[in-house]
Amino acid sequence: LFPPPAPPPVDDGACRQPATCEPSVQQKTCRSPPMCIKIMVEGEAPQFVAPTPMDMNSYDDNGALIPGQTDVPACEGFPLDLTIAAKDDDELDLVRIFLEDKDIAQLALPSSDARVQLQDLSDEGSNLDFFAAPADVPADFWADVPPECLGKNASNIRGPRDMEAYGAVKLGNNNAQETIIALSGRKSVISPYVGQVELTKEPVMSVQYTLDVNARNGIAVRQDCASRPSPSCREKLLNMDQIVCGVAYDNSRFRLKRWVGQHDPNGNHIPKAMRDHSNGDMASPRHCWRIRLQSPPVFVTSPAKDESPFGDAFDVVTGSGLPTTGKETAYKKVQAAIGQPVQYTFVAQDPNPGDSVRIFIVDDPGMPPGMSAETVKCLPRSGAESMCRAEAVESVNQSRTIYMLDNEYESACSKAELVLSWEPAPEQAGIEFRVCVVARDSSTLCAGKGPPDATSSGWYGEQHCIDILVVRPDLSWVIDMAPNEIEAFVGCQTRFLAEAVDAGALYPIIIENTAELPEGTTVQPTANTRQGRTEVEVLWVPKRGTEGSTKTMCFTAVDGLRTQTPLEPRCWRGTGSKCRY
Repeated sequence: LFPPPAPPPVDDGACRQPATCEPSVQQKTCRSPPMCIKIMVEGEAPQFVAPTPMDMNSYDDNGALIPGQTDVPACEGFPLDLTIAAKDDDELDLVRIFLEDKDIAQLALPSSDARVQLQDLSDEGSNLDFFAAPADVPADFWADVPPECLGKNASNIRGPRDMEAYGAVKLGNNNAQETIIALSGRKSVISPYVGQVELTKEPVMSVQYTLDVNARNGIAVRQDCASRPSPSCREKLLNMDQIVCGVAYDNSRFRLKRWVGQHDPNGNHIPKAMRDHSNGDMASPRHCWRIRLQSPPVFVTSPAKDESPFGDAFDVVTGSGLPTTGKETAYKKVQAAIGQPVQYTFVAQDPNPGDSVRIFIVDDPGMPPGMSAETVKCLPRSGAESMCRAEAVESVNQSRTIYMLDNEYESACSKAELVLSWEPAPEQAGIEFRVCVVARDSSTLCAGKGPPDATSSGWYGEQHCIDILVVRPDLSWVIDMAPNEIEAFVGCQTRFLAEAVDAGALYPIIIENTAELPEGTTVQPTANTRQGRTEVEVLWVPKRGTEGSTKTMCFTAVDGLRTQTPLEPRCWRGTGSKCRY
């Protein structure tokens, strides 16, 4: 800040004159070497204070602690809890907080945005600005993001239900400062601050953001489930976690009209993205907060709505109706037959690929007697079933890490399956049983952060149910049967049909004669016989000597398990006559 001292004057003897000099002798003024005084203005840099989350709880994929970074969960459906406060122990200093998203893909910003140069953004990556609204994202940005990660439909055309921008908003003191550059005009000790800068004694800034599947602001529902090999309708997809970083600055430079802070806060030895642009003011260490997007598991199904079972009229493709808890239209109503084994499969999927999912039977109402639940089975996802997740890569200039959505992330147990098996007993006929299940992930980040079902054991998702009616056999004779009175000719074949049906089409039916049939009679099922419907063909060839006699053939029908009273017999009377040629 000061020029180097001047060299000492040359001693030519002129300054060593006697005490008494002749007035006529020329006098010379002599000076000492200059003495420079450097004034060091001592003070305290501002610091982040409570309730700012400052826990050292953020780890990379290798399990290494990330210094200067704190994980903060964004729990689906509940406001983000991120309030940042700062203060300065220097009584006269005022403070401001500047918060920004530094991990942004260049394509996510308009080309005129100053941050492209300030942060040395690369055209790599697929990360949005956490604070950008949907209208602020250039349309061509989405073309470089894997469609499987955005919930696109099978044609991969961007539609109205695809992933959108996060749209977070900064509230509180100094929320209007647009870029990290705070000075107006040239940098000097007297340069004023730009108009958006707000200085206060103890600033507080908060971030307003709620992860919402209906707004699709970081979470969306898969639209291409019909083209996927396993149940994936209603699967929720998460965009990548976000990292925002903040610095607290005082106004000591402007107040004292002296350069107080770091000598060279923006030197070439510092990557552009890491420069704090304190420019003479004192600044706190930079601190970052990783916004961890969190969502509970949901039950997924196929387009046919069989695994997991869903109501016939319930929409499972567009993603409406999340969650299903208490939604009667989502619960499938099925019928079960006495003594016939049935199975019901429930599949749950968590959108966080690193989570593990368990499925539980809800105690109330529980399971009907005789039903059993198999051990929950993990359904690993790999290959064509891989999940989407942020991948950290080094940028081309190696000055920083950038993040890209990768759709090849393998997941061990974020998808799980529970199979229920049952064979209803006769005494359960006529009773409707409701069985409910719930899935829980392994994440504890949202425990105590709003969701009442987020616990220290994991986050319980939606409750899904199935209603099972154990139906009794409901048999009846088919009305359009052959006439009861028939004429049979000796030596000639007479044919008639007997047919009975079960109204629920659940039970096999046995048609049998109630008394001994006439000689020459055979009974056999026809090709029309199937579950819940039996048709038999009766063939009778009267023997010689039976001319003029009358034979009666009676049949009854009963369910295959003989749980019900047989139907009232239906009879045919045949009178033997000579055969006519």
